[in-house]
Amino acid sequence: MTTEIRRLTSHAAPSTDWRRRPEPAAPTWVARTACYNRPAEWWDGDDPEGVERARRTCLSCPVLEECLSQNMRVEGQVLWARHGIRGALEGLQRTQVFLDEKESGPYDAEEARLLALEARELGLSVPEVAGEDVPAVTVRLAQRMAGETVPGVTVPKGLELRKGISLQRAWARAADIARMRQAGLSIARIAQRVHVGKTSVAEVVRAMEAAGGEAAA
Repeated sequence: MTTEIRRLTSHAAPSTDWRRRPEPAAPTWVARTACYNRPAEWWDGDDPEGVERARRTCLSCPVLEECLSQNMRVEGQVLWARHGIRGALEGLQRTQVFLDEKESGPYDAEEARLLALEARELGLSVPEVAGEDVPAVTVRLAQRMAGETVPGVTVPKGLELRKGISLQRAWARAADIARMRQAGLSIARIAQRVHVGKTSVAEVVRAMEAAGGEAAA
């Protein structure tokens, strides 16, 4: 008597390496960023080493132009509600870029990225590697991306005072203010760290304390 042996056939998908990022079905520029699937704290921290690591990653990114454009659009005209590293720029730098564009016209973010990358690799300043035909506004953007010091654009006082922008700045940093208050920092110290007036910081703290939020001492 012949015994028939049946083999079980598995229809399971082949095993995959969990360390590899799967490609999306419909790739977008977000999926092509150099920061994709990397720790968010690299871009949201404020220690110099982390800022430098985030900046290096941004400068290697093929879609920095799209990233910077979207973040500048989302941040809009609220000058002080900008924090973290976006498009190789810190929040205050993006404020300067916004004002620079208003004053000097549009910039080329991709050209600025390449200039910043080249300058860093050669150990030179951005103006030293930029050609004479590169618009000054793009050169200044590249300098900021490379971490070089650039003369700031003066913020018109009217913009600071109109529509309670100082308080708006404080609420934009509410999570940071709450964390620092919980750690025992004074109102004055918090104001120094977030670059917001003490009166506005105190108002945000009072509102969170009244609501039983994390800012309560």
